[in-house]
Amino acid sequence: MLKQLQELRIEYPTIKLIAHSDIDDEKVGKSLLDMGFSSYLLLGSDVDDFKRVIETVIGIHS
Repeated sequence: MLKQLQELRIEYPTIKLIAHSDIDDEKVGKSLLDMGFSSYLLLGSDVDDFKRVIETVIGIHS
């Protein structure tokens, strides 16, 4: 997965990626961000969580 992420970053340097994980652990979240994800959501997140993360990642302030 890391190689594919690196390839996406090279081809599309401005791409914003949001991970979706079932692991609620600060170390996992930090690892995802270190790998190049802009943010992450936990499985079971509601629509408002998705909206908030997307707005934050693309820079919309509501």
